[in-house]
Amino acid sequence: MVLLTQQIEDIPVVRVRSDTGIEGAHHAFDMLESRMGGLKGRKMYGVYYPTKNEYSACVMIDESHPDEMGFERWTIPGGLYSKAKLDDWMTNLDKVHTIFKELEAQSLNEGYTNDTGRPSIEFYRSTKELICLFPIKKLA
Repeated sequence: MVLLTQQIEDIPVVRVRSDTGIEGAHHAFDMLESRMGGLKGRKMYGVYYPTKNEYSACVMIDESHPDEMGFERWTIPGGLYSKAKLDDWMTNLDKVHTIFKELEAQSLNEGYTNDTGRPSIEFYRSTKELICLFPIKKLA
């Protein structure tokens, strides 16, 4: 398998933090979506810092959706990420953790290491497609 990487820019978002880490992801997304008035045209992200067990459900703020909806404004840090796609994510959520572990192992094999100062990102590209982004940096 070829390591796919992507350089991303900082992403301005509003977020709902889970009080229970990744276990509370569903509840955080429910809270976020409850004030959105629909998902059409919105860019949704799940952001996880494994070293802190900190998970946030996020929606991008842009010109077409500038409203903060009463949530905390934040920025998903950009940088270099390795990436993988998960199709039909709604029925395959149990595979997300495995995909991130595979991205980490593959990145190490290709001369990169985990950049623990940045989070792992789930980009919900559509109701069918999830992009997993694992933070990496070149080994010195």
